[in-house]
Amino acid sequence: MDPNPDRTRSRAPGAPAAHGAADWVAHFGNAAIGGLAFALALVFIGGAIDAPLARIARGIDPQTARWLADFAALGQANGLLAATALAALLSVVVAVAQRSRRQRAAFFVLAQRAGFAFLAVALSVLVVQGLKFALGRAQPNMLSEYGAFHFALFSQGSFAASFPSGHATTAFAFATALALFVPRWGMVFFLAALAIAVARVAVGAHYPSDVLGGMVLGVALTFGVARLCARLHLVFRLEGGRLVRRGEGLVSSAMRRLFGRAPVRLDASAPSANGL
Repeated sequence: MDPNPDRTRSRAPGAPAAHGAADWVAHFGNAAIGGLAFALALVFIGGAIDAPLARIARGIDPQTARWLADFAALGQANGLLAATALAALLSVVVAVAQRSRRQRAAFFVLAQRAGFAFLAVALSVLVVQGLKFALGRAQPNMLSEYGAFHFALFSQGSFAASFPSGHATTAFAFATALALFVPRWGMVFFLAALAIAVARVAVGAHYPSDVLGGMVLGVALTFGVARLCARLHLVFRLEGGRLVRRGEGLVSSAMRRLFGRAPVRLDASAPSANGL
């Protein structure tokens, strides 16, 4: 037995805090290493395929280019923000109209989930605009004048807003949010987001490295927001490093009431966010 019990008790409260600080340092180190590796990969990929694919995109039939541009518009932030905000508002309205406390709680959970998707897309917009302004990469239509790697740092010109692709970032942020709530459809969501990203390259709006950067950024930001929400006891909770949706039983009940039948059973846990 420790002859000084007070000293033993004084050490215990500090131990979790020290462990938590060490975890944050480890996460930051992993993120820094991962970011550096990703930046080097972007440089390699950009040097290899950016210019050749930009030249190929110039030869696409104008009618096809218009179709692709219309399709890629699905990834515009304005539409996604409006849709998620409307979904959150409608969920709140339906929740208030419910007499059952359980049904009311279920629709408030749906409102929180729509709000999470809104926040993920909104944050991706803010980060993308900041990076576009800071880096000022010339767009593919300026390839002949400046080449594929011209950067006008802190430029406000629209011609210098290529990296990262805003459409790719918001599309993948939204797809990740949906996949966290409906994992079984995750592949469909990501394939749709990938098609939007490819369309932006095909119409000559971005280089491949622009959309690749946007894809990774959108996924990472959404997972970051999800983990923050879990720490705040909102929308998700963390179990063994995995994100688990809150109120899943309530949501199933709400969907059964909304559609008049039992919904397809969803997985209990969302994709792991380890390392993000």
